[in-house]
Parts: sequence; C-alpha cells; structure tokens
Amino acid sequence: MYARATEHVDKKKPPAANSGLEIKLKILNIMSEYTAQSVPNTSSTFDGIQAPESSQRNRFSSFDDFKAFIRGAFISGSGIDSELFDVCVEFHTDIECFDGGDVEAPIHEELGWKFTRFGHKASEPLYAAFLRNEDGSLWQAVVSLWDSERERPYRYLAPTNNGDRAFLPPIPPVIRKRIASNYGIDVPETGSFWEWCTSIDVPRIVTEGGKKGLCALSLGYITIALYGCTCGAINKDQDGNKIEPLLIPDLQRFASEDTKWLFAFDRDEKQSAKIAVSSGKKKLRAALDTANCHYIDIIWFEDDGKGLDDLVMREGSGAFNSAYAIAIAKLEKQFNSTHLRGKPNKIPEADILAADIASHYLLKLLWNDEHKTWMVFSHKNDGIWAPVTDHFIETLIQTTLESRGIKGYGTDSYITNIRKFLSRRLVTFNWVEREGILPFEDGVVDIATGKFENHSPGNKLTWCLPRCYQTPVISDWDNIRSWLNEATQGDTQSLSILLTFAAAVIRGRCDLQVFLYLLGSGGAGKGTYCELLKHVVGEQNTWSGTLTGLENRNEAARLCGKRLAIFPDQDKVVRELSNFKNITGGEAVSAKRLYKDGFNFNYTGLSIVTANSPALYGAGSWFKRRARVVHMNFQPQAQQNLMVKFIPEIAAFTRYLLSITNDEIDRVLRDQHSASGGVTPAFWEVAVRQDSIAAWVEECVMFDETAFTQVGKNKDEWKDKDYNPYVSTLFGSYHHYCRGAGHAAKGLNNFAPDLEDLCQKVLGYKYVYRHRNNNGTRGFKGIRLRHDGEKQISDTLIKSDTHPTTLPDNLKTSDSKHSDNTDNIHNKIIRRE
Repeated sequence: MYARATEHVDKKKPPAANSGLEIKLKILNIMSEYTAQSVPNTSSTFDGIQAPESSQRNRFSSFDDFKAFIRGAFISGSGIDSELFDVCVEFHTDIECFDGGDVEAPIHEELGWKFTRFGHKASEPLYAAFLRNEDGSLWQAVVSLWDSERERPYRYLAPTNNGDRAFLPPIPPVIRKRIASNYGIDVPETGSFWEWCTSIDVPRIVTEGGKKGLCALSLGYITIALYGCTCGAINKDQDGNKIEPLLIPDLQRFASEDTKWLFAFDRDEKQSAKIAVSSGKKKLRAALDTANCHYIDIIWFEDDGKGLDDLVMREGSGAFNSAYAIAIAKLEKQFNSTHLRGKPNKIPEADILAADIASHYLLKLLWNDEHKTWMVFSHKNDGIWAPVTDHFIETLIQTTLESRGIKGYGTDSYITNIRKFLSRRLVTFNWVEREGILPFEDGVVDIATGKFENHSPGNKLTWCLPRCYQTPVISDWDNIRSWLNEATQGDTQSLSILLTFAAAVIRGRCDLQVFLYLLGSGGAGKGTYCELLKHVVGEQNTWSGTLTGLENRNEAARLCGKRLAIFPDQDKVVRELSNFKNITGGEAVSAKRLYKDGFNFNYTGLSIVTANSPALYGAGSWFKRRARVVHMNFQPQAQQNLMVKFIPEIAAFTRYLLSITNDEIDRVLRDQHSASGGVTPAFWEVAVRQDSIAAWVEECVMFDETAFTQVGKNKDEWKDKDYNPYVSTLFGSYHHYCRGAGHAAKGLNNFAPDLEDLCQKVLGYKYVYRHRNNNGTRGFKGIRLRHDGEKQISDTLIKSDTHPTTLPDNLKTSDSKHSDNTDNIHNKIIRRE
C-alpha cells in the first residue's frame, strides 16, 4: 500500500495535474529516501517512537478537522492571540503534492523520522501543526498520533536530536505593541524581536510548553517556553559527566548580569510532577546564580489552574497580572531593598514609594477623577476596566510593602498617603470610552468595518457582551422571532420599535434621548422582553430599580457605566422625577457612593419602563419627545420558560440587531416621533390614562382656529348645577370632569401652561395659545368645549399598522438553522441596500 498523497492547503502552489501513476512514482521515490526496514502489520516506528495500531492512529476526520481542533485548543482553549497563532503555527500533512509533480513529506523531513514504506495505509493520513521559531526552524510539532498515556488524539514531538531548545516564535506588531504598553518601553515593530530582547533590562518569564508561552506573550509579557521544567539548564557534559548547572544556549543569550527571571511552571497536583518541577527549578536556579541573575516564582493556587494558560482562562488575565505584580515586588526586594533614596534599612518616604509603585501599574491602574473612583484593567473581565474601592488599593499597597520587607511604618496613614500620591500620579480627568466598537470577552469589533481587534487599555471600556466573538453559534433566532411576532400581535410599528430599540441598546445610542414604555397586564411579555435584552447586553451591564429609587444619589451611582436601565412593574408616580428625566434627556446625574464624595456623570445607556397601567405623571412635551410606547396585551395559553429557548440564539439575534442601521434606528425611534406634532394611538391612550388634562381634552375639548374660550378660575363652577359646555369656562369644565372621573385635578397655576404645552407641543396644534382679549378676559385661542355628538381626538388618530417596517429581512425565517462558523460580524451582518 502507498502513503496517502494529500494536498497541502496552506502553501500557495496549486496541485499538479499529473496522472495517478506519476504521483505514485514520486511518492515511491520519497519513500525510498526514508526507508529503514520493512515493518510488519500496520504500525510504524519513528526513531524509537512506536506509533499505535492503525485503528488508533488518527482520530481526526479530515485535515480541516485537525486544523480547527488545534486552532480552537490554542486560541479558545489557551487564550492565545489569533495573529500570534497565525505567524508561528504552520499546518502540514504527511505527503504534499505541488505544481510540476513535486512531492514532499514535510512531517518526516522536519522531525527527522525514517519513513517506512509499508507503514501507513492510504486511509490513514498524518497531520501536524508546526510551532516555528523566529528564525524559521521547527521547535515542536503537534502530530495526529494517539497518545495512549494521556488518552488524547495528538502528541507533542520535537525534531530528532534537537536537544533542549527554547521556543522563540516570531512576534507580530500587535503583540509588540502590547509588550510596549505592558512594560512602558519602546519596542521595534520590525526586525528580530528576540535579538532586541537580549539588550533590554526587563523581566523574562520562563514556562513549560508552547501554548503557555504563547498565552503569556498574548498578554504582553516577554516569555520563553521550554519543552519541560527540567529543560532550561544542563548539569552533564557530552560524555555524561556531572558538571555545575549551566543554562542552555538559547537562555544564555538573555542572561546578562542582574537580569530578572520569573518562573511560571505548572502547579501540578501529582507528587511525581512536583518532584520533577522542584528538581528542574533547582537546576535552573543554580545556572542563573552562575550567571549572576535574579529569579523568583510566579505563584498561584493549584485550584485556579495547572498551567498559566489554565489560570488565565479560568480566572482571567487579571489573576495572572496580579500574580506577576506580586512576584515582581518580591524580586525587587532581593536586590533593590536599599535603592530608595540610597538609605539602607529605612522606611522609604510615601511619595518616593508611590512613584515606584506607579511605574509598575501604568495602564493597569487609574484614578478616574471624573467619577471619583479607582479603575483596574482586566480585574473582573479581560480587557475591561472595573471600579474598585480604596480598600482594594490599600490592600495592594500593603501587599507590596510586605513583599519588600517594609515594616514599622506604624498607622494606616502611611498607606493612605501612598494611595493619595498614587491617585495623582495615575490620574485621568476625563473617562471617555472609545466609540463605534462592540466589546466581547475576547476582543472588540469595529461596527463600521467588522474588523476584530484585541482589547486595549486605551479603549477605556467598562463593559462587554457576556460571550466571546470567536465562538461557533446557531445561525438563526427562530424562537425569538416567533415570540416577538406573537407578543406584538401583528402590530408592525410596535414590532419595529422593539427591534430598533434593542439595536439601539447594543450600539449605545443614548443620543436618541428616548426610553421604551411597555404597558400591559401581567404575563403579556413585558418581563420577557426585558429579560431578553438583559441576556443580549449582559446582566452585569444592566441596572434594575424603581423610578423613585433612582432619585437617591447612592442608587444613582450604581447606574454609572451600565448600558441598560430597567424599571420593572412600576406603580403610579405622582412626584417629579428629575434623575429619570436627566438619564433620558442627556443631562448629568448627581450621584454619591457611600462614604465618598459625590460626583456627576452622564448616563450612556438606554432605559425601559414597564407597568400594568400608566405609571408616569403628566403627558407634557418631555414625555412626547422621549417615550416610545408599546402596548403588550398578548396572553399565552400556557406559561413557559422561554429563556431556555432564547439563550442559544442570543449571538445570532445580536448579529441581526447589528444589521439594523443607525439610519433605520433614527427613522423608527426619532424621525417618526416629531417633537411638535402628531401622536400615535398608543401614545395618546397612555397620555389619557396618566394625565388628567389629556383625559379632559379627549372628552371635553374641540380644536377650532376661530374659537376663543375663557380660562376662568372657579374650580367649583359646576359643583352644584348641571354642566353646560356652551357657557362653561375651561377651568370649570376641567374640574367638573375630574370630579366625575375620579382624577386628582391640577391647580390653576399649572392648568393653563400645561394645557398650552399639551395642545401645541404634544398634539401639534400651533394655533392654540393663551390670549387676553380686548376686555381683559384671559382665555385660549383655538379651542372650545366639545358638544354631544362631536368626535373625540382618538377618533382622528392614524392607526399604527399604516407604518410598515423596513427592517432587514423583515423577520422572515432563515433557511439555514445552524452554522459551524464563528460569530463573525464582518462577514455576517446583513447590509441594507
């Protein structure tokens, strides 16, 4: 049987158009070059490595399957930057054919294997991922051979006779910039990165395993990976005689005098592994001592992950950042305990120590003077700034003091002074988040171009969607679509409002200065819609509370930095809501955190108010400009947990929302709701139900440009006699109606201006205004009192279903239900033409 000829898809040469016989001859020639001895049965020997039986040899269905597995294991499984992965990982098959009939066996060639002619069946291809060094040499390969010891379908193999080598991969510009930002130094964007590293004085991290090294490099740390914990130093010469430990040549070039080294080896639970790690570190320490270098361990708990990549994926990059910072502080103590002001054994002054601490936390720690709080980068979520308390900062300072052996400073005032000095060194006065991007857990997407980028401290992000961008997702959102259609019961305008509002929340369109007002009885879908949006934007990015509670400054502080404010099941409010008007109108909100100074902030999210019956007070122009009213009266036959069906579709629904353009959002939520004329039936129904003047106008007022009606001032005008609209004043009619309808009537000082605002700015009748006639009588031009049989305002309003939606795909069901692709917004946003 012949070894399988497989096209190498990663090279740029097209496959040859040779006959099958010619290809077989080429393969035979290659085989003859590598032939050792005939091996019986279907297993083969690679320089002492016995491949398993053919039934176990390859567990991957195709080359693409293998590549997807490796890519997922490195990027999604170990947090490795995709650009770094692409420049240092190269895929190959066992036999590759090229234009002109050239055939190669790259796996055997580069690993130095002897190729056995009858060792492989045609149905058993071999795949490999090469981990390349910066100089192009092969450091290690991940080969699709079954590992019986670890019971996994791949093995890590180094080239034959390679010896103990360090992994020095090519470093792309994006990682160089991250390293520059991390260490606060200039890093050349071109040329040999590792040659440059030999001449700089920054800590070097040593770890075991290529994935761990690439993970730390992705975080912006200069990291050198070894095959294993015992591979950094040698203690025997070529003849096997024991010698004093020496660094391997790949490490010697970086080990100039006084350089700092940090060990990030695995935190194994097995006793045998612990002994091996201890032995390897002992040998490496002795070699570094010989080179007059300084070293220390980066420590984390075994429960937080075995390797540093496990720590990062389980606890976030902030956990590794913290472990690194503590290790650095301890390391500096070893050789720099007397450098501060040149005074040995003396407690350093607070300002000097603060300056030293600040140099290690640039772009990781900031005092946000605008919001009067400390911010830590990648504290809770990678790439995201999170607020922390003064106590957190003081604990960090005390940990630093203890690691440096600084004692005897007495009271807390020393730590407090250091914190205050730090707040002036690490200060930003204006916290402005980068606009036009959508943040995910693993990076950000430019909404305009669809380009995916890694997180950066300069984005100043304080939130992200609660999912990764590079994750396979269901391609459709049928369950969400069906529910929205049912909940709106064919009202296309209501459906359009719900969808564009959700799209506006995703894009952070606080500039619209609107809020969603959902009204309907219990179980009609108001809470379901809110829960859906909470899952879309993330519960951690959502605030929930009451309209009146928001007036409390401490509660208002919790809203700072959120993307969605939900006011669920509100009761009727009869007081002025200044903070609610501020957050929906783009005005600053006054807030205060407990026991801290107050501050002002502008809310950058959107708000939803839900209620069984109208809850807000008044129906003036502010309400007309900002409220987007949707009545939800759908009553399902049976209650069910819809979120179980919705959650798998959230990513696909998010992509759909991003396909709704800003122009469409403006059209639905702003352009169709003129601030000075025309109301929808949904809006007017709410206005009538929550505002006594609107209810009175609906029942008792007619608009007539030629009319003039006296305002009056006697609220009891019709208290003891029958109401007569032909002779009544407006104020008398209004109070007569309120007594009969059970409304709380407004006083005279508010009645006239509120009536004028309602007529002119809400209903759009510009010819209605307050007027004093020739005999000094105060009244209104343009309105009169309604007579029996005349139409009410609600009879003249345009129905909502005359406004068709023009949203992308018009909510039609997609033919494709599933996808193996990632959440690639650039490729999958549905663009309107």
